[in-house]
Amino acid sequence: KAGAVFDVKKLRWMNSMYAKKLSADEFYNYVKPYILQSGIVIQDETFAKAIINLVRDSVEVAPDISEIVAPYFAPFSFENEAAQALVQLDESKILFKKIIEKLSEIDQLNTENFKEVMKQVQTETGFKGKQLWMPYRAGFTGREHGADISSLSVIFGKEEIIKRLKQHI
Repeated sequence: KAGAVFDVKKLRWMNSMYAKKLSADEFYNYVKPYILQSGIVIQDETFAKAIINLVRDSVEVAPDISEIVAPYFAPFSFENEAAQALVQLDESKILFKKIIEKLSEIDQLNTENFKEVMKQVQTETGFKGKQLWMPYRAGFTGREHGADISSLSVIFGKEEIIKRLKQHI
């Protein structure tokens, strides 16, 4: 008689369904040991919880979390040459200057005023869609793809965005 056969893909999916039913705090406590075990240092629990909650739909099994959140806890770096090249374009520098200008005009960043800032930037620069969002994401996160950029921006805050974008001008 043959041994049991497990469909690993289905087991991962089932685990992700279980994880999605957890509250934000339960999910944080579920994945936190894996994050710490990977060497990531959590200096701000509120920040960590916000990042983990933002990426939770990307997590199938708890050990996956470390790789997913690592870029948000590490110093800024580019994930690849394509992201770095995107940031070095003249259009990107124009975009970053305009975003910095608009962010400097607001007191505190929230979801609503972030969207308004980006609409103003779009109107004033004529950049839209990928021409707007891809350079912004690459300049802010060093990545070409990732978690919802609006939510991520609010979590990091305007000062950190400005600091990161200024590096590329």
